[in-house]
This record gives sequence, C-alpha cells and structure tokens, in this order.
Amino acid sequence: MVSLTCYGGVNEIGGNKILLEDGKCRLLFDFGMSFKTAFKYFDEFMQPRPLNGLGDWFELGLLPQVKGIYRQDYRGQMGLAEEPLDCQGVFLSHAHADHASYVHHLRPDLPIYGTPATLKIMESVQETAANTPLELTVFKKNFEFVPNKKGDGVRRIKGEERETPRVLRQLKGKVEVGDFEVEPVPVNHSLHGASGFIVDTPAGKVAYTGDLRFHGYGGHLTENFVKRAKGAKWLIMEGTRIDSEGTMKEEEVCSQITDMVGDCKKIVLVNWPLRDTDRLWSVYNAAKKNDRKLVISTKQAYLLDKLAEIGADVPSTNDERIRIFLTRKSWGLLGREGIPPELLAGDYKGWELQYLEHKNVVTYKDLQGSPSEYVLRCDFFDMTELIDIRPPEGSRYIHSVVEPFSDEMFIDREKVDNWLKHFGLYPGITTHCSGHAPGPDLRRIAKEIAPEHLIPVHTEHPEMFKGLAENVAFPEVGKKMVL
Repeated sequence: MVSLTCYGGVNEIGGNKILLEDGKCRLLFDFGMSFKTAFKYFDEFMQPRPLNGLGDWFELGLLPQVKGIYRQDYRGQMGLAEEPLDCQGVFLSHAHADHASYVHHLRPDLPIYGTPATLKIMESVQETAANTPLELTVFKKNFEFVPNKKGDGVRRIKGEERETPRVLRQLKGKVEVGDFEVEPVPVNHSLHGASGFIVDTPAGKVAYTGDLRFHGYGGHLTENFVKRAKGAKWLIMEGTRIDSEGTMKEEEVCSQITDMVGDCKKIVLVNWPLRDTDRLWSVYNAAKKNDRKLVISTKQAYLLDKLAEIGADVPSTNDERIRIFLTRKSWGLLGREGIPPELLAGDYKGWELQYLEHKNVVTYKDLQGSPSEYVLRCDFFDMTELIDIRPPEGSRYIHSVVEPFSDEMFIDREKVDNWLKHFGLYPGITTHCSGHAPGPDLRRIAKEIAPEHLIPVHTEHPEMFKGLAENVAFPEVGKKMVL
C-alpha cells in the first residue's frame, strides 16, 4: 500500500517534509525549515537549546516525531535508545532553507540525494555559516566522551574526530529505491540545481513540483518538467503565489537594474539573495552594460567557486568584470601598513584565506577611490561596511529582494532604512521578481499535467486549488493519505 504523509508545507509557505512509503520502503522529499512555526518562538538570537537534543524541536512542533531518521547523538541526549535506520533516502528538490536546512537533524547514514549543484550549495552553506552550525554535508558528533590519550579518564570529543561525512548521492538520472523509481527533472527556480521529481510507484506515477517558475534564464527547464509529468496520477504541487495574477520577469528586472545603474554617477549598492544565481547574472549584465565591475562578498565568491567545480553556468571569480570585496574582520588589520601576511590571515576563516591574494580582490579603499566604477552587493548584514565605504552623494541603493511580509522582516527593513537615511541613500529603489510561478502559470501546470489527484503544498491558500483537478486532496500535518 503506497501512502503519502506531509509533515510540513501544509497551509504554509515552505517547511516541506513529505514522506512517501510502500511497505518497508520509505522516502522523504525535502526536509526543510518552517519559517512560520520557527519565528513564532525563536529569532536570530534565540534558538532551540542544543543541550536538549531534539527535545525543544519536538516540543514546539518544529520537527515531526518520525522513527528511524534522526541522529542518535541528539536522541541519546534526550535519553532515547538507539533505533535502526527506517528510511531509504531524502530527495531534496533544492537547497533553500525551507526545503533542506533541517537535514542537520538527520542521522549521517541516511542517504541524501540532490543534484550536483544542490549538494555544492549545501557544502558552501555549511562551510561559510557564521553563527548557527548547519551540518548539511558533514556530520559532527556531539555529547560523547572519549578516553584520554594517556588513559587517565575521559574527555569531550572534539575537532576532526567529531566529523563523519554524510551519505551524499548525486542525482544525474533515475534512481531505483525499493519499489520506487525516482526521476529528478530540472526546473527553474531562483538558485542553481532546483528540480522536481517524477516517481513511479505501484499505485501509479507521482509528480512533485518542488518550487518552480517559467521565466528566468532556465524557464525552458520548467516547460520540460510539465511535459515529463503529464499523466501523473498524483501531483504534489507548490502554490506559493496561487493568489497572484501576474509577475515581473527576471529579464525585466535585469533591464530595470541596467537603467538604474546607468542613471547613477557614483557607487550603486544592490541587495539580492545571496544564492540567487539568476539575479546574480542580471546584476552582472547590468554592470557590464554600464562598463562597471560587479563586487561580491567572499561568501558569494566561495559559492561561485564551488559551483564552478561542477561546471555550472555562473560567473567566474576570475572574470575581468568580477571583484571580490575583502572586508575588515577580527582585529581589523586589513589596510594597515607593515602587517605581515601571516598576521593578516589570522583575521579570516580558513575558507576565506584563498581570497587574501586573489587578483580580483578590492577593499573599501578601492570603493572609496573610484566609486563610479563599481556595483556592490550589499545586504542587511553588510550595512556596517558603509561606515568604511562612505558612499558619496549621488550613490544609489537598489532593493532586489522580496518585500517584507512578516514582523521580523518589517523590523529588519526598518533598520536598513535607518542606515540608508544615515548615508543619504533613502529610500532606495525596488525591483524584484519571485522565484515562484503566479496563479495563471500554476493553473496551466495543473491543466497540462491533468492529474487524477492534486495535493497543494507550500501555500497559504490551498482552497484556491479547488477545481484544478478531478480530485483535490488537502493534506493535514502528519495524516497519512493512501494513494
């Protein structure tokens, strides 16, 4: 008997956790963070207590109590006995936090399937994480004592001895797991490597869209997914923007940013999502058409270098139009006279060291000296750099991110506005488009695939899917649906 259970993404945007099972074979599709639930209790500076293992997460409904999938170091911290692995794989549609970040809580022997780009992005996220640890590709054991080398007592496990690589499996074609055959099909979203899935099961074909859109620089991928999914018996479909009748396209955003840069005589600051490679291309092309150089952070440079390892279509950090912004950190030694390289290196983390001598590195002094030559990525966490850069009169700030829709986002936007006012950049200009298809496109997807049963997820308006298929089944959190 094939069944499906949604443990997230129900009446909310994100948090997808979908369990497909048949007898002894159990597969998870996505295992992401529910922003809606998490922000009810926590924020950036208040997080669940690691000392309680999974206890805080279970208590507040942030994680489902599913057997055989969680890491034993956290379970043991709660006094729970070890249990056997009872899941054959987690298939990730893409690497956004609301689909992938809770992989951190899963046991290391549970196979994680993702496209090469998805796994590279997760590797980059783990290695460059600033505050909260995210063990997405390398598992780090906690709460274990080991014997001292001298044999006198025990000590806490530490360093590399904590590390175990997760079981990561690149998706490059169909995968057979038990009675299921899973086919990843690329789609366009707002970061590299996104895919939907088509699963052949004993109950018929199941299609899962993941997150998708038709525009952008890979819109043809989504068109192909729709063709491949035609005739699916069950369609699990994202509906982020089912209530929206239109959308701006990525190509239009690129055109607008190009004009905005062209109208500015000084430095242009742009905020766009760090891992949105479509938007990166848009801003890159806008800078190029205006004979400027695009300045990115070391974190974004590291992501590009990781994606370059698999031949992804992203700008090279060696490109003559790319510059890497090296900021002052720790002791603030950058820019001081007479500082030996080995002392300067102490201000930076291991993954950043490769950029200290990179040919395309710039500092705040370069931006100060020739402000009209650059377009700089600058988000909320970069605002303090404005104190060093001191953007001159005539500079411009472009918001190329989603407009605030939660209390936390409104608070952050107010802080950004205060910075912009302080430096004479307020209110900035907004141009943005979504990574999700609007209502008309979603209705077209449903019509062309023509499933017998449609299950809306990743939406706050599931009722708007009524009539889009012969049968529309509304999932309930933790309730099994027999296919």
